[in-house]
Amino acid sequence: MNNEHLQRLLPFGYIYLVIMGIIKESIFYYQLDINILKFSSIMDILISPIAEITAHPFLLLFFIVLVLLLYFFKKYSLNHPEKKFIKKYYKIKETENISKEEFMKKIDQNLIGFFFAMLICFFLGFGIGGGNFLSKRIKNGDLKFEKYGQTLTFNSGEKKEIYLINTNSLYYFYVVKGQKTIEISPIGTIQSIAKNK
Repeated sequence: MNNEHLQRLLPFGYIYLVIMGIIKESIFYYQLDINILKFSSIMDILISPIAEITAHPFLLLFFIVLVLLLYFFKKYSLNHPEKKFIKKYYKIKETENISKEEFMKKIDQNLIGFFFAMLICFFLGFGIGGGNFLSKRIKNGDLKFEKYGQTLTFNSGEKKEIYLINTNSLYYFYVVKGQKTIEISPIGTIQSIAKNK
């Protein structure tokens, strides 16, 4: 894959990431009875996929390892096109004779498709699993305030002990200790937030 081809693919890759981020966020918050698109700015939507991937060191490491594995598998495939499992993986018949350029194109298409499929699984899995898990914990009152609790101080001086679900550039989403409903507060009404010790 040459640089020009890669440069043409990058915008489509980012659009794909943004769409996956929107779907993930929508599925996650739908399970919490929130239409997140009503509470998000365009900037929140544009950075949500990158923010999601970099939010946890494990996820970032997973994506780096995945990209490296795909890169090394491509190199291995190019160096050993005669191997049976390589031909089987890329659906090349034993008797088929293809040029190096065609083989490289097949590899690129296959690995890009695999990477996009992994992204779909990642975003849908986190959206469905994360939203379902959190929704059940809220309904059952099983949120771990002792470990993850924070104190929210409003501009009026009022303080609330909360379990912070998420924030974006406009709102805080949280559950107040002792309650089983989600509250949403504009960032402008919040003076500070402190982690409970």
